[in-house]
Amino acid sequence: MRYTRVWLVPVATVLLLTLSGQGKDQGKHFTHGPMLGRLTTEGVGVWARTERPGAFAVRYGLTPQRMDQVSPAVETRLEHDNTAWVALTGLEANTAYYYELVFPEMTPDGHSGRTGSFTTLPAAEDFAHPEFNPDGRFNFSFEFGCGNNQKYYNSNGPSLPAFNTMFDKLKGRIHFAILNGDWLYEYQREFTPAAWAAQTGATALPQVLEVAPTLAGVWENYKYFLDHGAPLVRWHAHVPTYYNYDDHEVLNDVYGTGTAGLRDRRAVFRDIGVRGWYDYLAWSNPVGRTQATHFGRAKLESGSDVLHDADADFTRLDLEQATNLHVHWGGATAGVNDNSLDGVGGDPNAGVYDIVEILDGQRLRISPAARENGPVSYSIGRRNYFLMTVGNCDFFFVDTRGQRDMHDVSQPAKKGLSMLGVAQRDWLLEGMRAS
Repeated sequence: MRYTRVWLVPVATVLLLTLSGQGKDQGKHFTHGPMLGRLTTEGVGVWARTERPGAFAVRYGLTPQRMDQVSPAVETRLEHDNTAWVALTGLEANTAYYYELVFPEMTPDGHSGRTGSFTTLPAAEDFAHPEFNPDGRFNFSFEFGCGNNQKYYNSNGPSLPAFNTMFDKLKGRIHFAILNGDWLYEYQREFTPAAWAAQTGATALPQVLEVAPTLAGVWENYKYFLDHGAPLVRWHAHVPTYYNYDDHEVLNDVYGTGTAGLRDRRAVFRDIGVRGWYDYLAWSNPVGRTQATHFGRAKLESGSDVLHDADADFTRLDLEQATNLHVHWGGATAGVNDNSLDGVGGDPNAGVYDIVEILDGQRLRISPAARENGPVSYSIGRRNYFLMTVGNCDFFFVDTRGQRDMHDVSQPAKKGLSMLGVAQRDWLLEGMRAS
């Protein structure tokens, strides 16, 4: 039996603030979810969003009428837009389960109505035979697709009929799905932190929104698609999914995120878009790296290659897990998909920077040097590519947007340009050789 390699490329290819007066039981309500991810032979992840910060758990079992087990509770937090996910563990392999979102104080006969189902992955030991199948090879099925456009002018809008067809034809027949980019398209990106605070009842903004206020619009973008796409919501409640991101999770046609010196509004929205993607979708991916995107405020001086953040501790930064540094464009429309906004205004130091070295806890040497004096909002990206193995299949999930070089349209075959970046390219080649 052959050992199969699967290489996935997108088609276009998580500072907590304690808020006074923010009672955790105030307005307790599920607004979104469940969604499934992180499927294994003995577990699954279940995601949800609550109206206010608080705790939720998952009740589950082998039949809809006998969900007799309850997971530990997890906390939803404002800095992640009141989202969180529960890990169900100790499950039986290749077994169908049914589940429901619950609040910890619910009685056994209490219900949220937010239910779903899934089947765990097969386990090699259940299929192993010393003579005929010593490696325990097994069959499994998955679905693969991309693009959830809900715009009326070039799609069927939020009716998403393909998800109804997939649900009818594939539910119970596949173990998981892969969404290969463009889960959403840019809507509600103008949504403000003030509007977000009114929505969530927050009395102060979490640090991430102080640094990157346009993240509020990205969060709202995901909620908009979940609010309108009923077939999409039903699908994710029953089919665990893994994700790549493509341009629309950030901004349409984003490129040059890996090209130091580039000053481009779309490129420097990368980390803001990816942060929202992790809060809503990419929590599902078994990336394996624990270092999340770093957001901060710093000072730059004209002609200097030193970035100073008095509140940082860069000695804790693992450059093996980080990518590069972006100074944000700024402004309420930084994440809006409108060509007329490109190149207009923006922080004079906005752009893509390499991290040359960590000087001390509060200073980084960067390249190129700053253009002007001033405070900036910045972020340090994370590596999002990963390898997932199921049975005798290796799935390589690659990130073709996070370190993409700026292309040269006059020289499409120009050497030295990459869609992956050097570190990811070497990881991919080494991984495929070892597969």
